Amino acid sequence: MDHPLVTIMIPTFRQDQFVGCAIKSALAQTYPRLEVICADDASPDNTRVICCQFDREPRFRYVRNERNLGKTANYRRTLYHEARGDWVLNLDGDDYLINPNFVGTAMQMTLAVSGLVMVCGQAISAYGDNDIGILMNASAPFGKIMTGEAYLLAHPPFRSIGPIHMATLYKRSIAMKSDFYSLDTLSCDFDCLHRMLLTPKGTAARSIVFVDSVAGVWRQHSGNMSRRVTTEMALADLAMIQRVSAALEATKRVSQRDFARWKRKAAFYALLPYAVQLKRSGELRRFPELARAMAAFEPRLWAGCVIYSFFAVSRFLLRRTWRMTSRASKALKIGKTK
Repeated sequence: MDHPLVTIMIPTFRQDQFVGCAIKSALAQTYPRLEVICADDASPDNTRVICCQFDREPRFRYVRNERNLGKTANYRRTLYHEARGDWVLNLDGDDYLINPNFVGTAMQMTLAVSGLVMVCGQAISAYGDNDIGILMNASAPFGKIMTGEAYLLAHPPFRSIGPIHMATLYKRSIAMKSDFYSLDTLSCDFDCLHRMLLTPKGTAARSIVFVDSVAGVWRQHSGNMSRRVTTEMALADLAMIQRVSAALEATKRVSQRDFARWKRKAAFYALLPYAVQLKRSGELRRFPELARAMAAFEPRLWAGCVIYSFFAVSRFLLRRTWRMTSRASKALKIGKTK
């Protein structure tokens, strides 16, 4: 069998305490045609020393930028100028893979299904050096081949199901045509991985599939950028939703009614994680500023918030009533027994 080349990109900056683990986990993949590239964004720590320990591994290559480019630019340079694989997986330097067969499992799907441009797996969000944490994509529609439009309508960004950067294998040629890593925001991966799935009407549709396989661990630590989100970063991230929205509308494959519903959901579900992140950063007082910006993108956002609040309150009251009824029933049974 002719096995296409797969590139595992490991972009890193100041992660010398983690990057060795990431490289080892990538090289542990059993897929036969593999290249692993560690792209050092001019780290001032011991990253070079650690990477040089893998020099004798023929599948490994270490590249270092002369100056610091920033996260997104480092992603882009590695994809466009260093990667040679037909398919790519991006593994940040502080994360690691735990399933040595993940790439092989994903590649089996690419060989079996024509038109497939993306294979998504699961990942574990965990603190420290263990793999016990929250399983991401736990309820994904495993094995179901979906067009990009069908997938996006069913699963807007920021919901519980979606492409996870470190657990997604994507086709490099299509990614480069889709202007990957061109938006320098916190959610640059969301922007790329969603836009890549969309094509204009009259052209071949692109497909995505989820596999029931855990790729690795998204390591949570104090240095995570997602744990230091500022209001300015969240406001800049709105460009991601706007770009994905424009790409979905441009396909002309989605009815105006479905598109309007999707846009409302996308705006609403994006607000929820930002609220959590801003609270963590101590900037929750500026959340109304973000909400107003989101409402400018989707004027009907407030209607969605009211509806959600109504159902949330109703659910709370129903639960409370059920608990009170249960306690009263138990009290009656005890009284009758006595």
